[in-house]
Amino acid sequence: MAYLKMTGLSSAKKRQLGVTLIELMIAAALFTVTFGAMYMVARATYVSAAFQDAEAAAQGEARRALQSMVTELREARRSSLAMQTLPNDQLIFQLPGDADGNGLPLNVSGYLESVGTVEYARDWQDLNGDGIGATQLVRVERDNTGTITGVTVLANDIMPNEDADWDGILDAGEDLNGSRFLERGIWFDSVGSVMRVTVDTQKPVGSGNRVWASLTTDVFPRN
Repeated sequence: MAYLKMTGLSSAKKRQLGVTLIELMIAAALFTVTFGAMYMVARATYVSAAFQDAEAAAQGEARRALQSMVTELREARRSSLAMQTLPNDQLIFQLPGDADGNGLPLNVSGYLESVGTVEYARDWQDLNGDGIGATQLVRVERDNTGTITGVTVLANDIMPNEDADWDGILDAGEDLNGSRFLERGIWFDSVGSVMRVTVDTQKPVGSGNRVWASLTTDVFPRN
């Protein structure tokens, strides 16, 4: 009877084919470090993109409000702007309008007419009923009797007025967002015959973080 002799693998060969516990631990450690580094890079990229998106949104909000107001303020009746009452966080003025029905915003004497008033201010009383108040900038239109004929949202996420004592100086305790600048949210001022309009907006990022934007433009009323 023939016998088949079985030969086993040498111990060296076994070590080449097998994986020791130490090797597994080293591989796991390398994987953990690599994965952790990739996670940190991905998170940093995500956070940076989130901040950039929020900043762009805040700037866009302020820019849209300014564009809308500048267009109207250029056409406003200069005498109705009452620049002597500035600076202020609201503005009431008149736009030229056909009050006597002759088809022109001029009366028989050639003077500008107007129909009602326009006001830019925070929506303290929630006039449009959307549940948003002081953080919303609205345009309120009234007729000659004072009746509201329209409310338009110009911007959301308006920053609070940090100038608690209205002295134009960033005093101790007034820097609510830590920017080291005095933000008022919405502000109208005059520089000679030019009106200066500032809009400060903010947007949330993640949990408890915010970014803000501050845009200012000068307007020269033409009427």
